[in-house]
Amino acid sequence: MKRLFVVALLIVVLSLAAIGPVSAQTAITYGETVQGELTSEQTTQNYTFEGTTGDRVVIAMASAEFDTRFALLDPAGAELISDDDGGYGTDSLLVGFELPIDGPYTIAASSYGGSATGPYGLFVGTLDTLPALELDSEVEVEDAAGLVGVFSVTSAGEQGVTFNLVSPESSDAGMVLYDAEGSEVAQSNFSSDGYPLGPTILGEGSYILVAAGDGPSTITAEAINIPSLEDGPATVQITGLTDNVGVVRFAAVAGETVRFTVTIEAAEFFASPTIEITQPGEISDVAYISSIQGVTRLSFDIVTPSDGVALVTLTSFSDVEIEISLEHDPAE
Repeated sequence: MKRLFVVALLIVVLSLAAIGPVSAQTAITYGETVQGELTSEQTTQNYTFEGTTGDRVVIAMASAEFDTRFALLDPAGAELISDDDGGYGTDSLLVGFELPIDGPYTIAASSYGGSATGPYGLFVGTLDTLPALELDSEVEVEDAAGLVGVFSVTSAGEQGVTFNLVSPESSDAGMVLYDAEGSEVAQSNFSSDGYPLGPTILGEGSYILVAAGDGPSTITAEAINIPSLEDGPATVQITGLTDNVGVVRFAAVAGETVRFTVTIEAAEFFASPTIEITQPGEISDVAYISSIQGVTRLSFDIVTPSDGVALVTLTSFSDVEIEISLEHDPAE
């Protein structure tokens, strides 16, 4: 009997070793962002929160030093769902998962592969309790550790917006905007002034903005006017590195052919603007024309994939003036 007990104990010890070093439970509440650090002694760290049946939770984990991963465990310790790269880059994100019962839930924060170490940020909340980021406002975070924050953005109707993240100590900062169902709407780029997202257009409803970065960080949200090509031709002035993006919009109808006419006046011959046509909610570009060097006028047709607003984004790193117009269902 004693020999059997020793064998059983050895099996338990080996099973725990296979899971990897795990920390004690740390309490976290809805709306809270915590900073942690995976070490060789603790390659998984557990956080518990009290959940209620029907809560639609949002969990985000980000790190500049490793590929994050987390698992959500129910009150009995069984895994409900996990995420690896659902967020920005290799960060993790879960949006709107509905809790099945009341009780204490656990977030097991770790890395892809289970052996990485380094600092990270972790957030948990619900769709109804996310901190609000108002348009024409600014949020400052004194010391982010991978995750700057998760915010709710509300639009009362069709609204042009732009966001910017400034995170000077970050080597891989960025933002992603999602709709309330967790589908990506837009992702940030890089510029000399930070990590801008947009311009884009929001419809009526709530959106989720997730920002990743390190150290002191600032997020700004701005409501803007995006000219409509339905009102006639639009002229866009682009001044190279200081203001290198211009955006106009038009009303798209699924399956409709739209013809664009573009006239370009460039200050330098080597100017090579690009044209990108997108529809919020579509995974890929509707059209993309790059490096239009030496071209002064062009015309092209596209077929729009779905109903709704569509955006034409004009980008150049040299000074250009671009006039653009459209024609719906042009005659051959």
